[in-house]
Amino acid sequence: MISIDDQIACVAREIAMRRRVYRKRVESFQMDGDHAEREIETMEAVLETLKAHAPVKQVSLFEKVGMQ
Repeated sequence: MISIDDQIACVAREIAMRRRVYRKRVESFQMDGDHAEREIETMEAVLETLKAHAPVKQVSLFEKVGMQ
């Protein structure tokens, strides 16, 4: 099973990749700008859905957080 945290990270990487690739495809007239934007928005919605369903991570009051 793939953890929800790994799924979230993967979708975030996919969005970043699509932004790079789609921009070039739109500039070279290989893809319609509206279609590219809709695809990115859809993946962003997927990311938000995954984040909404991710379990809330609780930090113990006794853990050192960000202290080195």
